[in-house]
Amino acid sequence: MGSGLQLKKFLDTQGVTMRLVLSLLLAFLGLVLAKNTYIATVPKQIRAGSSARICLSALKRGDRQVTIFVTILDKQNGTIATARAQRNLRRGYGVVNIRVPGNTPAGYGYKMRVSVIGDITFDKTAIRIQVTSKASSIFIQTDKAVYKPGDLVQFRVVGTNSRLKVLKDPLTIYIQDPKRNRVKQFLNVRPAFGVFAGTFQLSTLTNLGRWTIRVEQKREKNFKGFDVERVVLPKFEVNVVLPSFELKTDRFFKVTINALYTFGKPVQGDAELTIKRRWNTKDQIVKKFKINGKATIRVLMSEIVPKLGTYIEVIAKVTEAITGNSANDTGNVIIYDTPEKLSFSSSMSSVFKPGLDYTIIIMPFRPFPQPVNRDTKVLWTRLEQIPQSGIINLSARFPKAAQSGSIEAFYRNSRVSKFLSRAESPSRNYIQVEVRNNRKAQPGKRLALVIKVTEMIRFCNYKVFSKGSLITQGRFRMRNRKQQDQNLRITYAMIPQAKLLIYYVRRQNGEIVADAITFPIEDIFNNKVSINFNTRRAKPGDEVQVELTADPNSLVNVLAVDKSVLLLKSGNDITTQNGVGVYVLTDALLYQYNPPQSRRLGAAGEANFRFAADGSGAGGSLAVPTRTRKNFPETWLWVNSTTGSDGTATIRATAPDTITEWIASAFAVNPRSGLGVAANTANLTTFQRFFMRFELPFSAIRGEIIIVQVTVFNYLDQDQQVSVKLANNVNFTFVDANGNDFNPGSDGWTKSVFVKKNSVDSVYFPLKPTALGKIRLDGTARSTIGADAVQREFLIEAEGIKQNYNVPLLIDLRQGGRFTETIPLSFPPNLVEDSEFIKIQVIGDLLGATLAGLEDLLQISYGCGEQNMIRFAPNVYVSTYLRTTNRLTNDVLNRVKNILEGGYQRELSYVHNDGSFSAFGNNDKSGTTWLTAFVIKSFSQAVSFTYIDINVITKAVQWIIKQQETSGAFNEPGIVLHKEMQGGSVSSKRSLTAFVLIALLEARDNKQVSTEVQMNVTQAINNAVGFVANGAPASIANLYELAISFYALSLAKHPLADAILTELEKKAKVNGGEKYWTLPETEADKLQPWKSWRPPQTKVRAIDVEMTSYILLGYNLKDDTDNGIRIMKWLGKQRNPRGGFISTQDTVIAIQALSGLGEKIYVSNFQMTVNTVGDTWPQGKTFDVNNRNALVLQIEDIPNTVRSVSVNANGRGLCLMEVAVYFNVNDDLREPAFDLTTTVLDDSTKGFRLRVCFSWLRGGQSTMGMLEISLPSGMEADLESIDTTNTGGQYKKVEKAFRQINLYFDAILSEQMCIEVDIKRVALVARHKPVWVKLREYYEPSNEVVKFYQSKALANATIIEVCGPNNCEEVKRR
Repeated sequence: MGSGLQLKKFLDTQGVTMRLVLSLLLAFLGLVLAKNTYIATVPKQIRAGSSARICLSALKRGDRQVTIFVTILDKQNGTIATARAQRNLRRGYGVVNIRVPGNTPAGYGYKMRVSVIGDITFDKTAIRIQVTSKASSIFIQTDKAVYKPGDLVQFRVVGTNSRLKVLKDPLTIYIQDPKRNRVKQFLNVRPAFGVFAGTFQLSTLTNLGRWTIRVEQKREKNFKGFDVERVVLPKFEVNVVLPSFELKTDRFFKVTINALYTFGKPVQGDAELTIKRRWNTKDQIVKKFKINGKATIRVLMSEIVPKLGTYIEVIAKVTEAITGNSANDTGNVIIYDTPEKLSFSSSMSSVFKPGLDYTIIIMPFRPFPQPVNRDTKVLWTRLEQIPQSGIINLSARFPKAAQSGSIEAFYRNSRVSKFLSRAESPSRNYIQVEVRNNRKAQPGKRLALVIKVTEMIRFCNYKVFSKGSLITQGRFRMRNRKQQDQNLRITYAMIPQAKLLIYYVRRQNGEIVADAITFPIEDIFNNKVSINFNTRRAKPGDEVQVELTADPNSLVNVLAVDKSVLLLKSGNDITTQNGVGVYVLTDALLYQYNPPQSRRLGAAGEANFRFAADGSGAGGSLAVPTRTRKNFPETWLWVNSTTGSDGTATIRATAPDTITEWIASAFAVNPRSGLGVAANTANLTTFQRFFMRFELPFSAIRGEIIIVQVTVFNYLDQDQQVSVKLANNVNFTFVDANGNDFNPGSDGWTKSVFVKKNSVDSVYFPLKPTALGKIRLDGTARSTIGADAVQREFLIEAEGIKQNYNVPLLIDLRQGGRFTETIPLSFPPNLVEDSEFIKIQVIGDLLGATLAGLEDLLQISYGCGEQNMIRFAPNVYVSTYLRTTNRLTNDVLNRVKNILEGGYQRELSYVHNDGSFSAFGNNDKSGTTWLTAFVIKSFSQAVSFTYIDINVITKAVQWIIKQQETSGAFNEPGIVLHKEMQGGSVSSKRSLTAFVLIALLEARDNKQVSTEVQMNVTQAINNAVGFVANGAPASIANLYELAISFYALSLAKHPLADAILTELEKKAKVNGGEKYWTLPETEADKLQPWKSWRPPQTKVRAIDVEMTSYILLGYNLKDDTDNGIRIMKWLGKQRNPRGGFISTQDTVIAIQALSGLGEKIYVSNFQMTVNTVGDTWPQGKTFDVNNRNALVLQIEDIPNTVRSVSVNANGRGLCLMEVAVYFNVNDDLREPAFDLTTTVLDDSTKGFRLRVCFSWLRGGQSTMGMLEISLPSGMEADLESIDTTNTGGQYKKVEKAFRQINLYFDAILSEQMCIEVDIKRVALVARHKPVWVKLREYYEPSNEVVKFYQSKALANATIIEVCGPNNCEEVKRR
């Protein structure tokens, strides 16, 4: 067989019958047929709020004037829309438009009926029509993908229709933080020129994580996320370069690593290469070596394959020698047995048409798209050259007698085959359309087609569809030929892809002979945009020009960011990839070859910069910097410009001071040509051949010694002796080798370093920050021919333990009038100086904060059956509240559905085979009555918002009935992990029975009990009512039992409920218009007391909130809003900033109660003004609260000197306000609930091992515990080193946070538990301050203990020991 390619064709005259050719159209169009009458084409997808086009084509001569009826039907055959039109079909076809109502729900299963009345009648229905709401697209651009606290977020929004024409309709924009708080909104804003540009200032103390910008325009919605993190931008990039494939027969496995600074110069340092199985970390090969910008490593293939297999992952980590900073990259490769592979194109049809050419596309190639060049193939008896692309296009004509066939191709050791069936036609006649020479379809140009038929015809019809709509139609003249060239004009209405249908009708038998192809449209943007700099390189401070082109009078929007930002994370920009918004199909007989993609990789010393040194000097005198570099933006350009009549515009800008590469992008909008996006970015490198850089972490702690590293880069033509100076500053002091303050002189501290050409070196300045916030560092580096000056800011944070409290305030002006209140603020005596941070939050809805935080009301994990329901249930109550008040938007409903669907699925993983539920499902010995009742109640209430299988509820109900005694009481056979779920009364059968009774009543009232168990449920309810009511209220001594029994009997409409309420009223506490109930400490666990100081607003126990909420539920059943509002005022003060309360069950019951009350007192139109001032903040802040912004959480940071906030409100309505206070202290504020000790092991200046031992002090065990370990400055925890073997099996998981790690435990035992973890130094910090370890009860955070630990080696180490003798020797000499 040799090296050629052999193709064989086999025929079978006994083959099988295939579908009609017409099925090609049915996959796209919904085509309706009537024998010898008409063809009606309807779109398979229609859009709500827009018109659908139905085309009717006559197949027979007859009455040309017809009446066409079109009806859209829903799944139940209900009429949604109708259209009636009279059309004259002299041209052979007519078009009818039908309007799809804007409120038609999106989905599948719709139908479209087409009827014709005339000389010839017609009546057919197309099924499986899809309705979509997407009639336009919204594009969102942010200037970055990652921000830091305190940054300014800049964003742009542009909306387009399906033809990429810009929309000018109003936009509504919401910005939400990671807890779903709506922190800013832009309502019905008009986009200027079609683009809205907005900003949002992040607070310096804000929620970290994923933020979201949500946009609505007309019926369309979209969102874009961005991250807020404490990060330091990477200074260099690492790329792993692998061959497109490897072979087992190769001697070596080859990897190339490139490490380049963002300004293009090579990085010197240490590299670590890890070669491993792609899906396994156990087996790996590690190589360590030096690198200078580029390194190539070869490993024997005989080492790789036997150990790691053939699917290989390569991880390269490069550590910069001068700083110790690291970056990494990952690559993948497959190792093949042989270099050849053969395949047919997936676009080849599975049927052939006898008498017409069948197109064969064969791709012989090496494993990745590397063409096999200059080889030959054998096809029957012909020899052909394989083209440069490596793709073979052939034609084979099957004889008319063929029923089926197969094609086989051989190339060396590779073989491929394909089975074919004959395309069926009653007359054995066919039509075929192809794009001539696989040409690209471009708007404004004609696409060359070839149409072939097996019988001579005068003409054929064509229709072009795009995005589900008919774009154009007409006829192609065939001139009684079997092959004819045709041209189709391509328009922008066809983007991004079009479907061409051709057909003719045989007069002899009325048969429709048809074919169809799909082809992508190139250059989808009518508005052609480009962006370029007038130079590729510039010095910091130089004037540069940004040159723009677009259609005349286009608004061009420009973004330019530091490449380091994109290395951190990308995805923030509008690009040509997301400009389409649809899928591109590949069902045409059209194969486009894409050459292999290769990264642009810079080699060491590749960049050819020709700059003079910054500064000037001669002889022995030092050069003087001509300017100080202090402008280091991450986003450089966020501007726009309008092109002139010539379609060009120029933006003049000053190059920033960052030594890096800048990446600039552009998109334009035009009233006529619409949206355009520049296909390529413009790049500008700011560089100078001699410069300095401060190497700084994100932040440091006041009082510690920070060794500031100043790195000097010398790319001059000769070695340089450099004088580096760091200027004095009032916010820090220099220290000597012993850590003592000293003054190096009035001009600052100067050091000398010798830096070779094309090299890097550093000097080090030990200093101690004395102030909080951002301090300024001013440095210079000078040699005889080069000089640079830099000014940077560095964040210093407070020492001690972070603490906070909030003071909620309910402002009730539903009756109008004025509201006045003064909120005192206080701080403990052991306050860390200047650590205070205060902010005011205002929201205009009773449940606004809860709605915003639905997914994280308590900031707890959801790892067991109990906790999962805490996330599930409140969504039902809030959704019911919003639906009742006519504010349940589709956005909120979809969000709720996602939460409920996920929660439902998760909860089913905790169900036992007998239908009961427990914390860990079948891993527990038994289900629990309490949790099973909670699931029954919650699932029954959720049925109107999500699918719940009634059989799941029925089976749970059957199990729970089995737990009922003859007395009517319910037993608890299982263990509930967190006892607040039992209201604190574990031993009380009455409270448990009341809880189950409530669940059964909810299931029955919501019709979620199947008929076969209804009688048993009714009997169980009656028995439970009898048990709860027996002897009440005199027999009920416990206040919690009174409260839950009151609600249960009220729900059951039992007459004793009023008597219990009378008893409850006697025990109520009324204070300043508030009403609530609290248990005596003899009946509930007390909170850990404060040592001395306590905040102005202290939290009560979770059980008190739960108990009071049950009573509010009873008041709601009685429509007693007066008492309900009094309770609401008290509950509002117990709420946490996330919208939840203290623990879990109290949050669920309180939100249910407040939702019910909210439905009764909601007022749709209100307007309030809330004025706030502070004792040291006279200018204050005014908040406007109304029904338009009721769900927006308005936030204002205020001066940290404020010690009282005065609130004055007027207008009409109700809103919630709170003052949130954050501060640091040097000791714990509460008496400890745990015993905790810390021990530092293996202590050294490089790091140490920390042992933490702890136990619960109250006997028994706590609920879930959380151990937070704060890390010293410049140190990281090795999570792989954690030892949890001595935790009694209670350890659950670990999380890594900013400068701390968090460990979770199912419970903290009375017996001692211990963990150990390695903590390693990664930055130059000496004289470490003690840092804290906090252990707290997960569900009752006031039960906690805080202790400190400190590495003696690092606390007592000299500067030399931390910095290294070679780096800080000058400090020692001083």
